[in-house]
Amino acid sequence: MITCRKGDARRDYAPPLISNGELSVTLDYAGVQRKESVPEAVSDKICYPLPEILMAGRRYAGDEWGRGLITYGFLSQNGVGEICDWEQSLSHETASILTKTLFADVTVTTEAFVSLNSNILAIRKTFSEDHLYTLTYHLADPHGDGGAPYELNAQISGDEIEINYAVDGRMRFEGRTRFLCTTGMKPLCNGNQFSFTGWAKKGEPIDYFLIFSDNVRKNEMETVSWDALYDSHLQAVEAYDAEGFAQIGDTRIDSAYRTAAYHLRCVATPWGIPTGVFRTHWNSVYFAFDEFYMLDALLSSNHLESAKRSVDFRVNGLGVGLRRAAYMERFPEKPQARYPWHSDEDGREISSPGYYNDHIFHMANIAIGAWEYYLHSGDLAYLREKLYPVIRACAGFYHFNMVYPLADKTIIGYCTDLERLGPSIRNAYMTTCSAIKLFRIFKEAADLVGLDKALADACAAEADALFDGLPTDGEKYTAYPGYTGASVAVLTGTYPYRVHEGYSEKEHRAVMDYIDRELTYGNMYATGKRVCSWYSLWKAIYFIRQGKTEEAYASVLQSVSECGTFCEMFEINEEDVSLRPWFSTASAYVVTAVNEMLLQNKDGRISLLPCIPKGTKDVSFKLCAHGGVTVSLEMVGGVVKKLEVDGTADAYVVEIPDRFVFDGKIRTKEDGVTVYTVEAVHKTI
Repeated sequence: MITCRKGDARRDYAPPLISNGELSVTLDYAGVQRKESVPEAVSDKICYPLPEILMAGRRYAGDEWGRGLITYGFLSQNGVGEICDWEQSLSHETASILTKTLFADVTVTTEAFVSLNSNILAIRKTFSEDHLYTLTYHLADPHGDGGAPYELNAQISGDEIEINYAVDGRMRFEGRTRFLCTTGMKPLCNGNQFSFTGWAKKGEPIDYFLIFSDNVRKNEMETVSWDALYDSHLQAVEAYDAEGFAQIGDTRIDSAYRTAAYHLRCVATPWGIPTGVFRTHWNSVYFAFDEFYMLDALLSSNHLESAKRSVDFRVNGLGVGLRRAAYMERFPEKPQARYPWHSDEDGREISSPGYYNDHIFHMANIAIGAWEYYLHSGDLAYLREKLYPVIRACAGFYHFNMVYPLADKTIIGYCTDLERLGPSIRNAYMTTCSAIKLFRIFKEAADLVGLDKALADACAAEADALFDGLPTDGEKYTAYPGYTGASVAVLTGTYPYRVHEGYSEKEHRAVMDYIDRELTYGNMYATGKRVCSWYSLWKAIYFIRQGKTEEAYASVLQSVSECGTFCEMFEINEEDVSLRPWFSTASAYVVTAVNEMLLQNKDGRISLLPCIPKGTKDVSFKLCAHGGVTVSLEMVGGVVKKLEVDGTADAYVVEIPDRFVFDGKIRTKEDGVTVYTVEAVHKTI
């Protein structure tokens, strides 16, 4: 649980998030949803989402509403007066918010959660004194003038208000929202405002429920009680958390990791995984580039079911990608797809015009994500039937359109690389690395399923040629030929594309040149005076994979120093620039960095504790290794007390640094690590 108090005076306060991946809600320190609880935007320096109720997949159509998510309104209250003091907590363990607000003559305690099993928002209010109180649900847009493009009618039936509505968006959404109060409050309807009002009794909880049901997801629950709903919700939270977790014994890092892991569960929608559930986060569209990082973090955390939503989303969107490449019917011998840069739930491109539409590396991320799902799950049938066509089509786009053999080298043609580098970059380092990785995994996948040998061999040869042609100034790699600045793009040869086998001197020089100048080039935008959190973590992952423990640890600490009030990650968070709290990409990097400090896959072995800082004594985790293998470890006082390897093989080879004590089986010494053969018998060794 993470708690914030009024006296903490955090400038970066953003209301905490509760979500089941579909229904998402934030509640502020008054226990409702007020515009004044977030700072007003100042140019491009401040960007916070307004508190409102949103549901993934329900999206406006056309340009008028920017194809953003449809608002499902917000909550307000009357009768409590001015705020004198407050305390608010976000509990990861229960996926709930607890708020204690001291008003002039009453203290109100607000408990709230979004059920993980159904689209229900549950709110419990408890008053310190008898008090006249009104809670109002507004079916209105907090971003506008209070209206919303709904066709609606409402009726009162006993202790509930039934709201039937329809709204035209990417489809016609028709639904029923039930607003319930179980404690005898009087229901009232006034246009698009729905209230319960009456006397709250001292110490007696008042339970409110908003139950959402529509033609996307039916909610058949006719009766609801706080205890029954909370118990089922808590069981689902505990089951999810039991799938995977990690702690390294540093409170700063562990708190950020816990919130980041919680956040990834919140944003794993029934479709893909957006950079945020809010309209401020590019209307909650699906960026294939960013989505890979959330997918990667979920896979290594052993949340394979949540990760598979993203993979299935891209499998289902293959038809759109094929049609956009315009070759599906004309040239079936040339399988190729161009996935959208921004996708809606139907897999369609919804980007506004801009040079960012000339990105192509996101298709490599889609294919690599599919491949990583196969590696972590070990599901060869799913690879053959569903994933391989995606990998082949993405590789085909690069092969047939973007690879240019020149007299002295082979390059990737003009495209947009990282946006800060500008449009029309030729032989861009990051995009070229993405192509190399894509071609290599296509070759591996084709060999596994026994298909497309000629095309796969040609792509593998192109990967080698592209590697030889990576842009360099002779001493180090550069973001593109002739570029004299510094760019985080040079980190991509290690993560996510891992095109260098082991240590590369040219890559290391490029990385260190970037680090030397990162205060100038270390933000996604040309704004701010620090290094944004996910760039710091990008750097951390590079050091982790190079085995540079202290540098990695320092980079992780650099990143988590920019956490928000509830340890949520921002896109940028510093004194004068505060953009997009609850930014999924940065959360994903936190999780991946910590997971790789604890477990890495190396040539068929499982490397444990490969990059944790000196002095670390207490570690526990449950993570996923390749092949559908779950590894659980507990270390106390520097001694490994428990090691469980859960998989289908008879035994697994693991390695542990010599500085940690483990009384394992069959061991050999290799370069500072001890190699063990651990039987997979589902028991503690």
